[in-house]
Amino acid sequence: MWKGTWYGEGGGALANQGIHTVDQLCWLMDFEVDEVFGYYDRVFHSIQAEDFTAALLRYRNGAAGYITCTTSMSHQDLQETRVSVYGTKGTLSKVGDQLVRRIQGEPESHGAGDSRVQKDTLTVQAISPHTEQCRDFVCAILDDRDPVVTAESATKALEVVKAVYLSCQQKEPLRLPLKRYF
Repeated sequence: MWKGTWYGEGGGALANQGIHTVDQLCWLMDFEVDEVFGYYDRVFHSIQAEDFTAALLRYRNGAAGYITCTTSMSHQDLQETRVSVYGTKGTLSKVGDQLVRRIQGEPESHGAGDSRVQKDTLTVQAISPHTEQCRDFVCAILDDRDPVVTAESATKALEVVKAVYLSCQQKEPLRLPLKRYF
């Protein structure tokens, strides 16, 4: 068993694949998560940890969110990663490599053609995001600047994932920030 262990990777689908989407969600929302209520299960794979996770999030500003993550779908049923923010006047979604903006009373906008979408949003490129993140990290060291993905932002996503797992184990909602024992 090389993936999906509690000790080795710290979890299954959510810790290995879903954490990247959780990180994007934390970045897009830019709000502090106040409470998490999670559920996980092993649906298909014979692994130690989970291959399906669902979680409800409550933000300090009162907004609500949810996360679903699975590696138990067949490849042909696999949907692209989607991160969506739904507001009272519209929606901003990242579906696969494309940003889609729907504002009430305006035509739908897709990707790079709309400067309002490009400004201060995720940069979506055809190259591997991991490659680009590593490149940015090396350039940050050489240029003596902070990387785009800071330790603080990575810690937020990791804390949400850890809170989801703890909530699942305790079968109750958990408040953030979590207690730290170091």
